Amino acid sequence: MVLAPYERDRHPDHAAASRLVREGVFSAGLARYGAAGAPHRVEHLVAYVVNSNPVPDFVVDVSDVYEVKRAALRAYASQFAPVSPTDPSRLTTPVNQGYLERVELRDAWYGSLAGVRWAEGLKWAGTVRVGDLVRDL
Repeated sequence: MVLAPYERDRHPDHAAASRLVREGVFSAGLARYGAAGAPHRVEHLVAYVVNSNPVPDFVVDVSDVYEVKRAALRAYASQFAPVSPTDPSRLTTPVNQGYLERVELRDAWYGSLAGVRWAEGLKWAGTVRVGDLVRDL
């Protein structure tokens, strides 16, 4: 399984990273690509959500570790801190105008879809193949 940012992210770097990962996954499976080693087919390419709110294809319950996510996001205080009127060098951006609150609202919404407190929403890239519905799901 390979995880990549969701392709329809508002941040151009995230969208570009998604495209690069998809291209790398595709190229890794080509026998004539010319890379070292044998070709490798990735079974699942899954996109995680950063700055958008798509309806997820599936969610992962992260309720037990949500405080770790909060702490990790707060570690980037320089990005998320509100703009101070005394600091004219900082511009108002989507990430310093309630971004963390919007992330929590989204994660709570994703959780509500599955009956849990907090969840990460994920998108499949491609079609999911299930061999045995009961065993696999």
